[in-house]
Amino acid sequence: MLVKKRRGYIFAIIVFFLIIIMFPYARAEVLTKLHGNEFKELYKTTGWLNQLDYLKVNHYSKTQAEVYYIGDDHQAVFIYYFIFDNGWKLDDWKCVWAKHGNANEFVWPYYR
Repeated sequence: MLVKKRRGYIFAIIVFFLIIIMFPYARAEVLTKLHGNEFKELYKTTGWLNQLDYLKVNHYSKTQAEVYYIGDDHQAVFIYYFIFDNGWKLDDWKCVWAKHGNANEFVWPYYR
């Protein structure tokens, strides 16, 4: 009886952690599906990425957004922060990872 109870607790803990780990990815997928087209061409505003492999919208509201841009052939990963002022304008950015050796910080969810 104790073994079954213990297995149930372990199973619940594993499911709980899987939900915590997967939720940010699921959220980004939904936000990207809903709002990704708004940001498709905005990576060109800085000129750091020549081509885009894909993007993920990590945060979105009426006034601000956070978008991951993954460069062609996974050369670099940038996070761009946009504010809405008569259209989306770049407010800030950071390079999370670059193939040339730059890895400034750890972010979650992780895309590469």
